[in-house]
Amino acid sequence: MRFFAILFTLAGSLLLSVSAFAQTPGQDALRAFDALRAGDWELANVYATRALEAGTLAPGDQAAVYGYRGDARRHLDDLQDAVLDYTRALDLGLPPAYAARVYNNRGMAMFAADLYGNAVEDYTAAIRLDPKFAEAYVNRGVVNMLNGRLDPAFQDFADALKISPDNARAYSNRGQAYMQLEFYEIGRAHV
Repeated sequence: MRFFAILFTLAGSLLLSVSAFAQTPGQDALRAFDALRAGDWELANVYATRALEAGTLAPGDQAAVYGYRGDARRHLDDLQDAVLDYTRALDLGLPPAYAARVYNNRGMAMFAADLYGNAVEDYTAAIRLDPKFAEAYVNRGVVNMLNGRLDPAFQDFADALKISPDNARAYSNRGQAYMQLEFYEIGRAHV
């Protein structure tokens, strides 16, 4: 009788261990998300990688975790791998609002890698998917402004301000564009 009790206890422990192991990729995915929110890019990268390597995530969850790892890698200046992760996330299929954010984030990685044309394409894709996404307008406006395309930059900043009237980045960048065009008040005393 004692033998069966020990065997039952061992079998229960084994089932508990297998159950805990099966939940690990999902838990790692959540931990990656929490680490991103906390600004711990290294830890987010580790947890996202672990969740992806387990190979047990559903396609939608896998897409989200590729997006998380892309965010971590972008912040760690691993831009090439960030772009690959964002692309994998998009290839797996995402709801439009989430895909817009992934396009925007991939655009930021492209911008940081000095691939301005690709960045504009990604910001434009984000805007097409979510026309109320002010950040994508501001980001595209910045690239346009840096490339001397001030009219489209002004339009992007204006569109961002229509969506988000308190958007400090849109105001600041629009002010910089005004300065480039020398549209500042004349007749004031120069200090």
